Amino acid sequence: IPAPLPSSPARELDGTSGTSSEGLALLLWCMSALADGNFRDAQKACSRAIKLDRWSPAPYKLRGASYLFQKRFEQARVDFAYAVRLDPSDSENHAGYAEALRGQGKYREAIAQFSVAIRLAPTDARMWMARRWSPAVFPRELPEALSDCNTPLWTVPGQTNILDSRGLVYLRMGRLYDA
Repeated sequence: IPAPLPSSPARELDGTSGTSSEGLALLLWCMSALADGNFRDAQKACSRAIKLDRWSPAPYKLRGASYLFQKRFEQARVDFAYAVRLDPSDSENHAGYAEALRGQGKYREAIAQFSVAIRLAPTDARMWMARRWSPAVFPRELPEALSDCNTPLWTVPGQTNILDSRGLVYLRMGRLYDA
């Protein structure tokens, strides 16, 4: 499951008022390339944007996302760690970092980062959905995974994709009727 990454391109441009027009153009190129699945160009554009302004979290986040899609988890982890340091209030930075950790098999650390993302964005069903896959790895934590499926159903009704995940958790718990 891909990380809960940028929900809005406009969000990535927030806080870039001090960014040069070249920096903004590079961010737009990065977002466009990422949306097209052209990860090499996205990484190239983000890397150039970072050289222009290493204090902006957006190019780290976007480059990290491109690495995630390529399953280059170590590179993604490094970029998201920078993005988290530069903007610790962005839930997507924490979720991307968590996704990179999970990809490296660091499940407990990933759960902790997903939990931070949830605290920052408690009504964002993407955060709950992402976290519930990490605990599902550990059978003794299936009740927590079930809670991660149930909570978004109450806070963001109509999310049918959560029901299939809840069914899978019930199945792993041996609760066939509930599944």
